[in-house]
Parts: sequence; C-alpha cells; structure tokens
Amino acid sequence: MSALSRIRENIGLVAIIIFVALAAFVLTDFFVGISGFINAVPPAAEVAGQPIDYNDYQRRVGDQGGNTPPTELGKNTLENQIFQQMVSEAILQGEYDKLGIETTSDELLEMMAGQHIPLEFQQQVLERNGVDPNNSDQIKQFLQFVQQQQPDLIQRYEEYLTTFRSRERYLNMVSKAYVGSIAAAQQQFGEQNRTVDISYLNVPYTSIPDSTVIVTTADIADYISDHPKQFEQQEETYLRYVSFLITPSAADSAKVKGRLERKKKAFAASPNDSIYVSTQRGSAPYFENYIPISSVSSTVQDSIVGATPGTVFGPVLERGVYKLFKLVGKENAEDSGTKINHILIVPKGSNQSDTTDARNTAAGLARQARGGSDFGQLAKDNSGDPVSAQKGGALGWYNRGQFGEDFDEAVDNASVGSIVGPIKGPGGFHVVEVVSRTNEAYDMAEIEASINFGTDTRSRYSKDANKFAALVANKGNIDSAAVEAGYRVNPSSGLNAESINISGLNGGRKIVVWALNAEVGDASKVMTVDQDKYVVAQVTQKLEEGLKSADDPLTRAQVQGIVTREKKAQMIMDKLASMQGQDLNAMQTAYGAGATVGNAANVSFSAASVQGLGNEPKVIGASLGLDQGATSQPIEGLAGVYVVQVTKLNEGGTVDVNTVATLRRTQTGTGQNQLNNKIEAALKDLANVQDRRIEVETRQLGRR
Repeated sequence: MSALSRIRENIGLVAIIIFVALAAFVLTDFFVGISGFINAVPPAAEVAGQPIDYNDYQRRVGDQGGNTPPTELGKNTLENQIFQQMVSEAILQGEYDKLGIETTSDELLEMMAGQHIPLEFQQQVLERNGVDPNNSDQIKQFLQFVQQQQPDLIQRYEEYLTTFRSRERYLNMVSKAYVGSIAAAQQQFGEQNRTVDISYLNVPYTSIPDSTVIVTTADIADYISDHPKQFEQQEETYLRYVSFLITPSAADSAKVKGRLERKKKAFAASPNDSIYVSTQRGSAPYFENYIPISSVSSTVQDSIVGATPGTVFGPVLERGVYKLFKLVGKENAEDSGTKINHILIVPKGSNQSDTTDARNTAAGLARQARGGSDFGQLAKDNSGDPVSAQKGGALGWYNRGQFGEDFDEAVDNASVGSIVGPIKGPGGFHVVEVVSRTNEAYDMAEIEASINFGTDTRSRYSKDANKFAALVANKGNIDSAAVEAGYRVNPSSGLNAESINISGLNGGRKIVVWALNAEVGDASKVMTVDQDKYVVAQVTQKLEEGLKSADDPLTRAQVQGIVTREKKAQMIMDKLASMQGQDLNAMQTAYGAGATVGNAANVSFSAASVQGLGNEPKVIGASLGLDQGATSQPIEGLAGVYVVQVTKLNEGGTVDVNTVATLRRTQTGTGQNQLNNKIEAALKDLANVQDRRIEVETRQLGRR
C-alpha cells in the first residue's frame, strides 16, 4: 500500500492554494525511468553486465529543464553527473536486491508526513509553499493536493524516498562492520607517544653532480617496466586545432544601440516601469529601490544629478552590454554623496620616519593645491594610486567606508571646491579635492540588450573557417597551413572517450568524438563549439593502452630524475659499506666532502618531518625500530642517504583503560566514515562499468 493511500485513510481532501515546487525537486535528481532498447540504440553503459538504457539516460538529462547550463561544457558536465548518478544507482540497487533491503509503506509515510522528513523536502518543497514541516495535517493536505493535480510526481517522490532509505540502511550496515580493536588502540597510543632522540649521518644527493651519473634509455625503460602502476598509459588521442571566435562587428554593435535608441520614448512614457522592463528580454526585474549615487552606474552618475524624474539616459555601453537607464524618482538621503579627486601618498617603508615623510609630502601637495596649482597635474605627477592618477586623481562619486571613518568624516565636513588633507587611510595619506555633492537618493529602472553577432558576421567567420579547412586539406598539415594563413595553432591534451573539454575551447565534445574515430593525419571539416566558435582540427598522435614509452619526453624527464637519484644512492651506500661499525663522526671523516652529522629530538610516528632533515619518512620508521644505542644500516631517503643512531628512547608509558576506550571509539568512527566514503568506489571497480555513450555519439556525428 502506498504512502498516499495511507494518507487518504487518515484525512479527507482539503485543497490549499500553493505553487508546486515538487516537480523541479524530484525530476532534477531522482526520476528512475524504464530501461529498454528503442530503435536499437546501444546502452549508455553496462554495469556488472546489465545495461543502462541510453534513452532513459537522455530523459534524465531532459528532466533538468531550465536547470541545464547554457554552455556546451556546462551541459556535458551535467550529463556526466547524471550518468555517474545512474551508474551508482544501478550498482547499489544490485546490493539492495542481494541483501533483501526494502522500504515499507509505513516507513514511506513517516518520511513523507511523519517525524523523519528529509531536510531537502522540508526546505525546497514544504517551506517554499508555506507548509509547516512540523504540522502533519498541513503536510498531508499539501500532498493530497499534489496527488490530485499530478499523481506521477508523488509516485516518483516515493521512488526517491525508497532509494534514499535503502542507501541509508545499506551504508549503516556496512559501516557497522568496522569496529576498532584494543590491540589497534594500544598500537596507536604507542605510535603517538613513543619517541627517540637520534644522531645521524647525512650524505645528500646534491653532493654528487648530475653530470657524473649516466642514465641510459634502457635504464629508463627498466624502471618503467618495474613500476607499471605508475606508468600506465591509457588510450589517448592528440590533436592540434585553430579556432575562430565569432565576435560582433561594429555594425552589430550599432544595430543593438539603435534598437535601444528607438525604445527611449516608450520607456520614458511608460506609466508602469515594472511591467515595461519585464517585457524586455534579458533585463533584470525592476522594483522600487532608492539608492545612493555611489551605487548608480558610473556611466550615468553625473547625468542624473539635477535631472527630472522620467528622464531616460543612454544607450550607454557597460561591460559589453548596451543599457538604457530611467530616473524613476528622487528622495532625500540620510547620507550625502560626494564626488572627489584625490592624491594618495604611500609610505616607502614601515618605519615611523617613512610614515612621517609621507605625511609631510601629502601636506606639501595640499598647500600647493590650495595655492592654485592644478590638482589634476599634481595627481598625475605624485599619486600612488595609478588608476586614478591617469585621470587626474578622479575617483568620481566614491563609496562611503572605502577609505575608513576618518576619511568619510573629513570629506563630509568639507565644502564643495575645498582641498582636504592629509587624511590617513589604510594605504597611506590622501589629499582630497571635493568636486560636487548631492543629498539625494535615486530610484532607477534599466533595460539592456546584449551585443550579439548577426547573420552577416557569422557568415564572414564561416567563410574564413571553411577557407582554412580547405587549405589544411590541400597542404596536409595544419601547422604549415596556419603559418600561411596567419593563424595560431593550439594543442590538445590527451583525449579519451570520457573527455568533454578541449583545452582552450571550453567544450568541444563533438570534436573529441570525431578525433577518436579518425586516423593520425586526418583533418576535420569546420565544427562548432557553443555556437560562437568555428574549429578546424587535425589528429596528430594516437597512443595505445599499455605502458608509457621511455621515448616520451615528459615520461623520460620524470623517470630520469628518479633513476639519477637511485644511482646516486647506490654510489653513496657502496662507499659507506666499508665504514660499518664506526661511529658517525668517524664515518663523516672517512666519507669526506658532502657528509655531515646532526641531531634530532623527539622523533615519532606522528611527526611530519625530522629536525634538520625535513620530510624523510624512512628515517622516522627506521629510527623508531631501533633500540637505544643501536645504529642503522644506510637508509635511502628522499634527499640523501642516512645512517641513524638512537641516543635516547622514550617508550611513552603504559596506556590506561579509559585511553584505550577513547582511542577505540575514535578509530571506529573514523573507520566507519572511511567505509561509507569508499564503498561505492570499490563496488564500481568490481562492477566493471563500461561507458558506451561514445557509440551513440559517433552514430549521431555520422548523421550530421
């Protein structure tokens, strides 16, 4: 029996007036569709041999509706998130089925209208619709109303809750299997409290010049072969490309500006600015709101002072968008707005004399300005604020609080036209010219129009891209074609079936699919990314799955450093071998140049480094494994070879019962959290997940 059936038994239908947010909440994350092949479309994936239907996957993506990001990369990222979610659901559902985990109708009732309502539902659905999460009668009425209007949403929410509870129960079951032991707690206590003081002989690798160590290609190949996990090579494709970013022309800009120009009369005459603005695509909603002049767009600040309400200003260009501003109203403000110019003198240092010199310099400039010297020229020649200095010190209608209370108070008390300063601020000393002042706040409405490229502009870029594609096809090499045409060629990183982005393009999945199915040397036709880029690409390299090659420059450079260090370590240890049994100072003398002796105190397993040596975990491990007075064999460390002698051993005392109990509880909690965080990844490895989306995308690309 469903939870809604139980609700209907307990309360009659009482319709309440609400806006239903349940659809967006449920469909965004939790709709579980019906699997199956349609039109012989391959599955999106196979999980433990079981298919995830591609059409179901696409429906889940489509259910995002208005939440779908506008960019290609954003959309592909969202698709990947949904794909991984569906894989996780399939893996865990298999575990639920094997263990017989299920959720009863009583549990569903508690989770929908009882004492265990998920926080997401409380916040995103109940509270947003004026339903009190603590009032079960209101919740039941709300759910019945939704059931009456869209019963499928209730069903899907029940499906989500079933999955939610099953996952919770499964993870709780798995995590409870981890219990900290007494032995592990005692060991942890020992590791935390056992310390040693040591003396050490240190022979750093830098004592042997790199030029004296010969590393052959065979050495590098042997190292790669001996460490296959470090040098696994995935199947990868590399390409080089030229992109054509379509940017609006001057004609496109003029067209948009003209369109706004033609709207000025209607905007000025509009009796309801809220409605008028709402009809203008891309414009933010207008609400009555009086703001200080410092918060008004800098493009119209000077124009609105003294203007009549109802006046429309613009079109003006602001951050690449044309805008019209309408002065809807004015009112007296609590704080005045002030337009200023300033000169900033920054102390040269942190000493008191530097501060005094800066103050004196600022005072001298203030006297010159009061004496009739041109303030703008003084600012250009002396100000430490490079941005305003270029504009003769102009800061415009500055924001109160920008330079501190002392600055605001001094400016507020100054008359228009006066010179104020020096005023101490966070960055130094200011000399200020008060240009203008207003005691008004302004209510502004605005409409805007983005500058988009037109058909003619797109056509021009398309012709350029196609002309270049023909040149690449003719020459057979994108680099030589780019040199002739004067374009820059960009390289990609390694691409595989999961790649959704090509560096520098902010997208490019279709190009990835093409490249994976092309041969080395193949050049693409003109392809698009995000509708504002044309791209021509050529496949330059394909790497097969296996071990990385010793001939690969990056791999070779990485391994050469490691092998060089290993060979130096062997050279040092061979030389030290004849000195075993001597004390450390005698070994230092016998070894000669490069060897040093040092001491370190309180070395422990919990220490991140060794005093005087830095991060050397092998030294820590070897030291704590020695008895007092014992000397180690040479230790191959990260930065050198070491011989360690324990001069003092502190066992750390006996652990008491309460400490053991506390450590066990901590270990148990940590272990359970780690299990919860790692179980899905482990199950995914066992499930042999096969991502097959590339097969469908290849078909779709072939049909274009």
